[in-house]
Amino acid sequence: MIEINNLSLEQNKIKSLENINIRINEGEIIGVIGESGSGKTALLKTIAGISPKYTGEILLTNRSLQSYKKNLLNQLLSCSFEEIPHNNDDTVFDFLLQSRIPYKKFLNPFSEYDIQITEECLHQFNLNTYKNNKILSLPGAILKRCHLAYCFIREAKVTILDNPTSDLDFHSIFTLQRYMSKYVMDGNKIIIIASNDLNFVIQTSDRIIILKDGEIALEGTHNMIDGETIKKYFNIDIIYSKNIYNGKPVINLFPMN
Repeated sequence: MIEINNLSLEQNKIKSLENINIRINEGEIIGVIGESGSGKTALLKTIAGISPKYTGEILLTNRSLQSYKKNLLNQLLSCSFEEIPHNNDDTVFDFLLQSRIPYKKFLNPFSEYDIQITEECLHQFNLNTYKNNKILSLPGAILKRCHLAYCFIREAKVTILDNPTSDLDFHSIFTLQRYMSKYVMDGNKIIIIASNDLNFVIQTSDRIIILKDGEIALEGTHNMIDGETIKKYFNIDIIYSKNIYNGKPVINLFPMN
């Protein structure tokens, strides 16, 4: 569980977040949306411990985020801000395996389970073909899938993804949605996503948070999303419909004249 109380963040003397209060339960996928500059990335980085100079309180499993030592925090949290290859010669497999470093005992090799979960994610994200390729030789779309696989290989209690669908094709987005649903199915994990892809967030999330000027403007399920809401917080007109399979809203932009 994550509990955030009266969270505020100032960056370069500008308020990025103001009086954020959220409770996130295990087994939930939380989607964060809002216009550019609304505070989406700032919120995710603060929850991930990357923006430490905040006021208020962030509790992870009933313990202050700031009280965790780095290695234990890295076991509990996995986020898409950290997976930068450090070695130009790393293969895709080597790079992905490094996600398991927080569990690795000093001077010991990676365990059989570390290798197993890496192999499984290679398969789940359709990366087997690139297993032995150098990570930095990959085209952007494939590298994006590697970054996502890296986050999930850690099997952290909380996985934080910033704009996870950028550079992904339709099939990869479908694969990600399916994997995310499976990932939280045991009821022990949390996924937090911030995205400009409104339909992805609506179709994937259990709850949605709309940020405006660093504050929570609206919070609820997909039922709160309609044409009026999108017009108010994104200043665009849409054609509102519903997914025939799950009944969730689908946002369609008016065609340009």
